[in-house]
This record gives sequence, structure tokens and C-alpha cells, in this order.
Amino acid sequence: DNVNSFLNAEGKVVYLTTDSITFRGNKPFINLNNDIDTFISLDINGLEQIENENFKIQNTRQIKLLGLPSAGSVINVKYLY
Repeated sequence: DNVNSFLNAEGKVVYLTTDSITFRGNKPFINLNNDIDTFISLDINGLEQIENENFKIQNTRQIKLLGLPSAGSVINVKYLY
């Protein structure tokens, strides 16, 4: 995880993080380390994916891929929490 913190306009500490996951199986769910406050991006092997076309945010800690990448693919999810 790569985490950065800063103050937003209201003075609240906000954390920017990227969860990197190596895809190993055939299940389309990605479980995140933190609750998503604001989603920023998702890429697979560096290729940007489109929400509701390539993936859906299931809840604050889980994303569902709408297609399965090759085993060993690296999935990066960037978000604020």
C-alpha cells in the first residue's frame, strides 16, 4: 500500500491509498483494505478500467470485476478513505 494524507477544504484528514492486488483465481471480487470514501481509479496491468463497464463498486470494501483478467494480472485500486 502507498498512503498519502492531507487536509481537505473542511480541515478533515483524508488518506489517499492504492491497493495493489495480483489476480490469482477465477473469482471476480476484489476486497479492499479500507472503506472507500471517494473512488478515484482502477487499472489492470496499467490499463484504466471504466466503472459500470469493466467493474462495479459492490460496497465500501468490495469491487466486482465484470470480466476476469489473466492470472497474474496486477490490479490497482486508488481511492480516498
